[in-house]
Amino acid sequence: MISTIIAIVSTVFAILFGFFTLFFGIQNYRRNKTADTKASTAEMTTVLVKLENMNDTMKNGFFEIKSEMSSIKNEVKDNFERLVKVEASERALHKRLDSIEGKVS
Repeated sequence: MISTIIAIVSTVFAILFGFFTLFFGIQNYRRNKTADTKASTAEMTTVLVKLENMNDTMKNGFFEIKSEMSSIKNEVKDNFERLVKVEASERALHKRLDSIEGKVS
């Protein structure tokens, strides 16, 4: 009789401890899942912010390069105009030298 009561009590305790283990395991799983979700969200937010910063930097860099290219085009145009004037001046100088050479000879 006593052994039967002890067997019943130990079975009840085993079932209770099984339920407690299951309950706390589920609670722990939920808590870890929430923490993992928060960590993942924080990481994704960091990545998105970095991508936004890179995008802004690239846009600013593009506009700087575009303005630099425009100024380089203007400089090339100015240099070309100066070259044309120098060549015209050189031709005139050669004509004068040829005429002086013709008079000297």
